[in-house]
Amino acid sequence: MRFSPSGQARTLTAVLVVLIPRLAIAADDRIAAVEKAVQSGMRDFSIPGVAVGIYHKDFAYSRGFGVTSIENPLPVTKDTLFTIASISKTFTGTAVMSLVEKGLLDLNAPVRKYLPDFRVKDEHASASATVTTLLTHMGGWDGDYMINEYGNGDDALRRTVAGMFRLDQLAPPHTRWSYNNSGLYVAGRLIEVVTGKSFENALRDLVIRPLALTRTYLAPEEVMTLRFAVGHNISGGAPRISRMWTLNRGSRPGGGVISCVTDMLQYARFHLGHGRPAADRVLAPASLRRMQSPVVQRVDADDQMAITWFWSNAGGLHTLWHGGGNQGQTTSLTLIPSRDFAVVVLTNGSTGPALYREINRVAVREFLKVKENDPQVDPRFASGADAAIGRYSSAAAKLLVTAPGSELIVSRTPQQPVPAATPEAPERFGFYAPDRLICLEGPARGSRMEILRNDDGSVGWIRHRYRLHKREVP
Repeated sequence: MRFSPSGQARTLTAVLVVLIPRLAIAADDRIAAVEKAVQSGMRDFSIPGVAVGIYHKDFAYSRGFGVTSIENPLPVTKDTLFTIASISKTFTGTAVMSLVEKGLLDLNAPVRKYLPDFRVKDEHASASATVTTLLTHMGGWDGDYMINEYGNGDDALRRTVAGMFRLDQLAPPHTRWSYNNSGLYVAGRLIEVVTGKSFENALRDLVIRPLALTRTYLAPEEVMTLRFAVGHNISGGAPRISRMWTLNRGSRPGGGVISCVTDMLQYARFHLGHGRPAADRVLAPASLRRMQSPVVQRVDADDQMAITWFWSNAGGLHTLWHGGGNQGQTTSLTLIPSRDFAVVVLTNGSTGPALYREINRVAVREFLKVKENDPQVDPRFASGADAAIGRYSSAAAKLLVTAPGSELIVSRTPQQPVPAATPEAPERFGFYAPDRLICLEGPARGSRMEILRNDDGSVGWIRHRYRLHKREVP
């Protein structure tokens, strides 16, 4: 006997046939737009491999694109490992907040309460630095300290921090925001001192294991038998393998975490408030909110600083963000807690920032129906452009700034990890507000730059790639 569905069953089947494809198409359209942005960006910026993850409420997506290396190409998968670079700072910040919650650290306490011998070259900066200073980049000293002379032993971080006495002061402490890797090294050293463990073991115990981040590591020897991405430095549209793969051990609190896109989505969900009660072993909700609340009002820029998180208002949405760049790998993690939304982008190309900015923009538009626009250039704000002409320097780089017409051209010569023989390709910036500029083209398109002035109105610094560069005296 042949089965013949009833009229009611046939009606229900017909409804499901109509509805299910429509729901799938809605999700597929959003993902298709993101994947189109990934693939076109990889072509435009010559990036060999990318992994992308998106979380929105109960929807999760992750996928790899391209290859791990141009010399030994393996497909990038959702489990491929990348060095997440400076996103690691939020791991260090999370560990510090866990210790604050346990009463072992105080955000407002001087660093010297825990490290009596701490010092940079400026005594006032050394004595006045607090734990919060370290986590919000307000120390004012030169933060790019990448010297690899302390080995890979358990004393590497202690020796790195002890060597910071040589760091020059770019600006008075707590007056000018400047991205500061070495401040996070000190935070990592605090973790060692109050836990009695190495930074790596403390981070595993405080954050990585409780959050079940099973493919997150801290040392190259842990990943050498697994599938991992190799960094590529890209110049003139041609990717070249970066022979340096990760940071030295003393720098790990600022950028040493290695992870994959699926673990990073798990980490993002924790910071969005999910995963309880297991996540309570890391941070209670009140501590999580404290970590994500603005601490530093950056009056000369468009965003603020929370505890290791950049805090901004993107398209009317409060956004937490951190990016990273290390040895030809560039990464981004974006959270919008009010919409239960996260985007992770991991790339193995030095031009990745242009790609992850576009992916973030497309994902926010498609999933949240919010359109983010770059500020519009207005030549009327360029009246003081000539005042910025000159040379600027920091431990990270030397800058030559010229001002043809209403724009600034910045030629950057890197100084870290080793001095470059020639400058990078010049970047062209336009003014969108007084002393605030946006890059107009190339891999850095959309990045911001600020002119900072002394009390008498003269130009004292350029903030480029988040770092203060002090004006050189002619």
